[in-house]
Amino acid sequence: MKTLILILTLFPTDTLPTKTTLLNTIDSFYQTQTTTQLLEFQTTKKGEWLKYLPTLGMTYTLDGKPRPTISFSSTILYHAKKDQQTLAAKRQAIVESNHLEAKKAKAKLEELLLEYETLQQEITARKEILDIDTQLFEIDTQQYENLEMAPSDFLKAKKAYLERQQSFNVLIQDLEKLEKVILGIY
Repeated sequence: MKTLILILTLFPTDTLPTKTTLLNTIDSFYQTQTTTQLLEFQTTKKGEWLKYLPTLGMTYTLDGKPRPTISFSSTILYHAKKDQQTLAAKRQAIVESNHLEAKKAKAKLEELLLEYETLQQEITARKEILDIDTQLFEIDTQQYENLEMAPSDFLKAKKAYLERQQSFNVLIQDLEKLEKVILGIY
């Protein structure tokens, strides 16, 4: 995790993996989660036949003599079938639930990627404007040093330039936060 954060700070703003990679990661995560959750409902057929054996017992006749009995109930078959259906339903519910969660995660990712792209475009435009503002501020600085500009006008120009620079830095920070959200760091 720390390595990922370090990598994000060393590279320029275009550090996200491809959209396909991110979508594949979501699929992989939910597939693994589904497999893990299904392990709880994994059954074995070994010894399954034992529940179908009839019950052996001993009863006594009216004159008190013991008599062996065998009984079998059809409810055993009913419960066995119902248990199989319940188990299959639980498995299907897990698969469908994780499939739905993956779809939601992908939709959220699409939304975040669109926001990321829009923010990148805004940063590119603001960078061009900031470059022009920097050149204008350099001209103002030169005029101030040549005593061609009043100190109050220079301070106003410097304040405006620093505010635009700070606004640009906030956009860069927003982009970095959005990258971290997309990569699942937060």
